[in-house]
Amino acid sequence: APELVIPEPKDPTAILLLANAVQTLSERVRTSQANAAFVDGSLTALETFCNEQSTAEGSFPGPVPVIYCGKQNSDFQAIAGTGVKAVLVPIDWQTGLSTEFTNICKAVYDAEMDVVPELICAPDSSASVESMVEAVTEALERPPVGIVLTINPVVDEVDDNEGEDDEAAETPLPTVSKQLSKKVPILGSVRVMAGENRLTAETARFKEAGFTGAFLRSDCVPGFRLQPDLEIVSTFWQAC
Repeated sequence: APELVIPEPKDPTAILLLANAVQTLSERVRTSQANAAFVDGSLTALETFCNEQSTAEGSFPGPVPVIYCGKQNSDFQAIAGTGVKAVLVPIDWQTGLSTEFTNICKAVYDAEMDVVPELICAPDSSASVESMVEAVTEALERPPVGIVLTINPVVDEVDDNEGEDDEAAETPLPTVSKQLSKKVPILGSVRVMAGENRLTAETARFKEAGFTGAFLRSDCVPGFRLQPDLEIVSTFWQAC
């Protein structure tokens, strides 16, 4: 499932062109048979994306569920009105479950959308995935439709002799049991930049650890942060 960040243009001409670019992005994600689309964008962009997905009702491949993953909009009633099915709600597991987290989730449920918690934890966390899912389920008073597990990368030490960072260390992954993955889909958050087989190797690691799927973040798109061109982005995800 890809993370799609849709920039908000300022130029009037760019605003007109954005609708076509978002429709193309939506179609390519669907026809590439992604399992879901995590979208960060304005209400207009969300509505355009969801409307394009709805045109595939009754067809194969059919519409993919759209999950809002932005932070700039907390009007969940308005977000639900665009056709979004769920909202990604992050929580730092080191801080623990908070009242703010449960209040946000309640507001999402009140808007008749589902919650997808993103559990952000350290690589050396002593908590098992099973215990985290159990705690979240108890806090929400229902099983979530899915969970994203984001493991902060290992911070490398600087080699004073060389003056450069050592090669990035591989972040250890927890094991997800088959029994748990049958109850709640667990997606692993993948942030490695594509190229030199890195993306394939990283997603394979998550599969071997028992994860249900991979949440491919926008960081995977080479150069995206510097040049967020939706045509390049949509072509990239189609290739993936």
